[in-house]
Amino acid sequence: MGKLMTLPVEREPTPEELIELGNRYDLEGRWDEAIEVYSQAIKLARLKGGSHTVAEALRLMGNMQFKKNEWANALKSFQKSLEYFQSLKESRGTAYSMNSIGNIYLEKGEWELAKNHYLKSLELARKIHDFKMKGMIYNNLGVIAMFQGLIQQAITRYQRSLFYYEKAGYKKGVGETYLNIGICHADLGAFEKSDQFHRKTLEIAKEIGDVYLQSKIYLHWTEVALEMANLDFARELCDQAFELSSQLMDQLDVAQAFQHYGKIYRLMKKFALSKKHFEESIKICQQYDGLQVLAEDYRELALLYRDQENNQNALELLGQSFELFHQLKARKDVRDVNQKIEELEMIYVNTSKSMGAAVEIKDTYTFGHSKRVAYYSLQLSRRLKLSLAQIKAILTAAFLHDLGKVKIKRKILLKNGRLTPLEYEAIKLHSALGVRMIDSLNFPWDIKPLMLHHHEKYDGTGYPNGLKGNEIPLGARIIGIADFFDALTTARPYRPAWSVPATLEEMNEQMNGAFDPQLIPEFVKLVKEIIPHQNVQALNFETDFSDLWSTTSSVVD
Repeated sequence: MGKLMTLPVEREPTPEELIELGNRYDLEGRWDEAIEVYSQAIKLARLKGGSHTVAEALRLMGNMQFKKNEWANALKSFQKSLEYFQSLKESRGTAYSMNSIGNIYLEKGEWELAKNHYLKSLELARKIHDFKMKGMIYNNLGVIAMFQGLIQQAITRYQRSLFYYEKAGYKKGVGETYLNIGICHADLGAFEKSDQFHRKTLEIAKEIGDVYLQSKIYLHWTEVALEMANLDFARELCDQAFELSSQLMDQLDVAQAFQHYGKIYRLMKKFALSKKHFEESIKICQQYDGLQVLAEDYRELALLYRDQENNQNALELLGQSFELFHQLKARKDVRDVNQKIEELEMIYVNTSKSMGAAVEIKDTYTFGHSKRVAYYSLQLSRRLKLSLAQIKAILTAAFLHDLGKVKIKRKILLKNGRLTPLEYEAIKLHSALGVRMIDSLNFPWDIKPLMLHHHEKYDGTGYPNGLKGNEIPLGARIIGIADFFDALTTARPYRPAWSVPATLEEMNEQMNGAFDPQLIPEFVKLVKEIIPHQNVQALNFETDFSDLWSTTSSVVD
């Protein structure tokens, strides 16, 4: 930390000296003290009629409030600063204040408003040939592009920012822009290149004594080290990030550091330590409204539980994470939110796959049944041109439709012969038992009614609720058809497999009774298209459930 500037004791400090002291406090991360000093400068400048100094101190105070995440206070300070500069017809100050207001809108996810302020500021900066301001604006425009997932466009804007910052000799700006370029390269998967930019940024941050910038560098660099699987280095970086963010009393950055520790220990298989750090991060985020870090905490803790094969807890946390990411998507204040949601969906899929595997371990004679029912249900849903959300719900429910069978006695499931009435009643419980098993879980898709009602019949004679016709959810009707088809075309202990033509004939006969008369003709056409020579054994069912899932990305919603 640099030597602290002192003020003359024999006289009252000038507003300009107070501003200089506030700037030093800013670099050292002493933001509350900086705000106090800037407030003194404002009062003193007002007494002496220094409108320019008042405006500048207001802007600088707003910067401190911005760093403290006090958006409302920062916006008020910037707006007052803008009013002063505009009344003075001072283009430079007007441009800087307008840029700062744009930063507030950027943080709030209001990109168009932010962009409008940046472009107005850029127009003024061009008129007065202010290279530093141009560098700031192109850096901020790069941030908008990065939030929108336009990584190459962001890098181009950052490079323009670097050009102007270097012409202005503004090292702090150069450092901040290097950091942003490093983050972009990490997003592109170029982790070694990202690592190089983080090293260059750190050199500059240390040279100018900017503790806040150093803290941000260590946080982002930890993520890069994690991606490079360099866990020891990641822990060293995280130690630095934690120390500096604690020193700055930046609670959300402290939470981010705890989250990084959690990831590190999870990858080291130190699960108790990992859980402890994620829980610390969650506690801070809940207190300080850190939705983005909280959403990621829930996701990471879910992965930890999944690694421990605790699928129930994993899915509960995934539900909480999914809900928060959708809130963030509505607010537009998180980068790559769609990608994060897709990643969450894949965690759901892989966890569901583990749950589905438990059924086949118990009922070995129906090995592959869940996957085949999912495949037929997916193909029929696509043929019917259902929405992406409907298809995802049907595919997941189809894979888990027999989940409740893990609660049924194995001797009943594997019985070689007809079931007794009592045994049949026990089997009929499986759809309700499956729903009960996932009752506390918030899947992103409404799969519970589809699982519950896949044994309902179109004429109302099915179970568990005797629903009929369109009372039965469409997805359940589709899964019921797929389930019946696979059950007949697969050999069982008590009978050989039926041929495809015989099965389709039986389904046609049961149309209007068991099955939806509008769906059966479509399913018959589908089977003739997808099953070579009407021979189920000719179908390749080596496809994994997650591979089936990946085909939904080609569906246009």
